[in-house]
This record gives sequence, structure tokens and C-alpha cells, in this order.
Amino acid sequence: MATKALALEDKDLSSNITVTRNTNFYSDIDLSFTPKLSNRPSSDNIIVRRDIYKKTDLDSVKQSISTILRSNNFEKPFEPYFGANITGMLFELANDTTHSEIEGQIEDAIEAYEPRVQILNLTVDLKHDQNSCFVRMVFKILNTGTTEIIETTLSRLR
Repeated sequence: MATKALALEDKDLSSNITVTRNTNFYSDIDLSFTPKLSNRPSSDNIIVRRDIYKKTDLDSVKQSISTILRSNNFEKPFEPYFGANITGMLFELANDTTHSEIEGQIEDAIEAYEPRVQILNLTVDLKHDQNSCFVRMVFKILNTGTTEIIETTLSRLR
């Protein structure tokens, strides 16, 4: 009969069953870096900044999708092809294939860099006069099975 090798810190795990449950499936830091403020003022009556907020579950996934949509190639160190690389297409002359190219770029990027979701519906509305596009994505989070919508406008800064 095989015996389990336990660390000294584990003590005797065979007699006690420990059940733990993780209520948050996903978590990430909030990329706005808004500081959490303490409820207690410090000695000089200034509120002490303690920590930054974090995103969990659905908010974490939405933030990740937004980051992928707004990122271009060669912006992330050591991952040169991270992102949807859409910003460069917004100044191109729009024709019949531009719309399908942008949809394809988004689908490929989400499939490659966000394995937690499945795209159910993707709508891209190009605004040629403003060099921008409106993206509406309906997606399903695979672990929970919930369906969510993200809507954003992507535009050139210059």
C-alpha cells in the first residue's frame, strides 16, 4: 500500500477533511490604478492611500477584452503580436474588405489571448469620417456560462 509523503506543516491530513471554495473565478488589478483610501486619517489629517482596487469575475474578463481590442502589435514587451491591431486600420481607405478584416482581427485576437470567452456575436460599425469604429461583442464566459455584452468605440488619437 502506498503512503503519502506530507510536509511537517500538513500534520495529519488523513484524519481531517478540509474543504475550500473559491468564490471568485478570475481576478486582476484595476488598470485605472485608482488608489483605495483609508477610512482613518493619519496624524496630519491626510487620508492614507493603502492599496489599489482589483477587478474580479466578469469585470476582469471585460477589462481583458478591452485591453486586447485597444492594443496594437509590438506594444507589449516580449509578446509582439498581442492585441487586435485595429488602430492602424482606422486611417486606411475603407472598402468592402476593411469591415471583414477588422472583424477577423478581433476574432483572432480574442481567440488567441482570451481563452475564457467564446464570441457569440460581433458587430463592427465603421465611421469613416471620424476614423473610428464602434464594436459590439456578445460573448459567453465559458466557466460560468453567462452571456455578456461589451460595447466600445475605437479611434485614432491623432
